[in-house]
Amino acid sequence: MRSDDPQQEDIGPSTSESGMSPSQNIENSIQQNEAESLESDIIPENPARSQNESMDILSQISGINILDKILNGYQNLKSLRKAAYLLLLCDETNPRDPRNDSDPLRPSNLSTSKKLCKIECRLVNDMLEQYFYPFNLFGDDEKEPLYGFFYERFTNTDRAYRTYKEFGSAPEDDRFIIQDGGYIRLGELETYFEHNEKVKKNPIDVAKIFENTLIYCRNVMVEYMKRIEIKEIELCALFGMFLWQEDIPNVSNRVLSTLAKVRDKIVRELHEYYKTQELSEVQITLKMSNLLLLIPKIENSVRMLQENFKIVEIFNMI
Repeated sequence: MRSDDPQQEDIGPSTSESGMSPSQNIENSIQQNEAESLESDIIPENPARSQNESMDILSQISGINILDKILNGYQNLKSLRKAAYLLLLCDETNPRDPRNDSDPLRPSNLSTSKKLCKIECRLVNDMLEQYFYPFNLFGDDEKEPLYGFFYERFTNTDRAYRTYKEFGSAPEDDRFIIQDGGYIRLGELETYFEHNEKVKKNPIDVAKIFENTLIYCRNVMVEYMKRIEIKEIELCALFGMFLWQEDIPNVSNRVLSTLAKVRDKIVRELHEYYKTQELSEVQITLKMSNLLLLIPKIENSVRMLQENFKIVEIFNMI
């Protein structure tokens, strides 16, 4: 399974090469987490490819709460990602003890963003392998199209959700969290691109390319999350729907035979969660509808960001 995605970089879904070797502490944390998760959470990988075993995968789904596993995986990723960000702050020019830094939120910059992006991509890959059952049972060639489709939607949704949790109570606050854990101010977006040799054009011009997309994410996606008061388990249900989509191109027949049933099970589990909250059927229907209406907004943000990066590439701006 790949550990990076060469298509995007920097502000949005980004895994371009940064020229950085992650610290051994970060790698050790990731490896330790992998070992613990594999011991306690993972059904051993089955390399078989036959249709009979595809049916066996479906039969095993009934005994697993997929949504709970996704929630555990996302919480684990958040913890590792925060630790990685704090360790990256402890560089030679800014020595500090991350254990004394309880609030890592600070203005972001392109350099730090590129560094953490490669680490986050690895962590997301591990999260899918360890917690998004039955993703780990497919071959690398089967996982590739699922991962590429998922990562873009995951990153945009995750950034918007984190922004909602941190700054959503103040509509006039124009800060937006990006992948390095820091934030950018939409009114000062050019500062994100300053003082970096990778930026080949005027930072103001580069910022204008991404400005409308980020304003859309902040003013549409974040505000909608605030209006429906989205919960983390609902966010994780969306993540599951992103991964198990039937319209993803270049997906094998074996995967296609699994997608819809896994997605349907996630929806049923979310419905059961709502019932434990003592919601009426009408309230559950409204909750489900409002959550699903967020998906077109996410898709639009992905499309806008893809167009931004095409422009940046055409004009060789970064």
